[in-house]
Amino acid sequence: MLASALSATLVGLQAHPVRVEVAAVRGPSFFELVGLAEAAVRESRVRVKSALAQLGVHLSECGIVVNLAPADVKKTGSGFDLAIAAAYQVADSDDPLGPACELIAAYHAVTPLNPTELDILFTLMATRMAMTVVISSWRAHRHPENRDYILRNNNAAWARLRRVARLSPIEGRRQIQRACEEEQQTCPRTRSSRHAS
Repeated sequence: MLASALSATLVGLQAHPVRVEVAAVRGPSFFELVGLAEAAVRESRVRVKSALAQLGVHLSECGIVVNLAPADVKKTGSGFDLAIAAAYQVADSDDPLGPACELIAAYHAVTPLNPTELDILFTLMATRMAMTVVISSWRAHRHPENRDYILRNNNAAWARLRRVARLSPIEGRRQIQRACEEEQQTCPRTRSSRHAS
């Protein structure tokens, strides 16, 4: 499985986009993170595994490689945690945001997202899904000899995108916000203890 999500890093005062690419295969368990990541980013493997385990997603049977592109830009901070974890989420249901909302809410309970970050998450998710189908179609056009392989997941990606497209950006933002508020009411000590320290 190959999935990707968008994030960013700061170099001085300039924001630079970073693409988080995750490949997971069945087999011996390992977690490799490449792409000029500093210590706080490399530690994300522990935070991501822990967050996913809380949602019932166990990575003990998978070998995982996370690539932070472009490789020549130094990646700092823990801002990549959510993008890396979200890349694991696949929503093939009538509630395409359900798994993502659970993950975002759990992340938000431990590492609060500011209102602007919460506000743009749905749009970023929908944009990433659209980019996935467009890029794979473009690659299939450029490499017709590999068309079947390149497009092997396109039908499922289009189905997920259609489900997300049924939601307006306002509905998507409300669903994410509601999930975060419910998580905060369920586990208020997590947030208050973090702010007290």
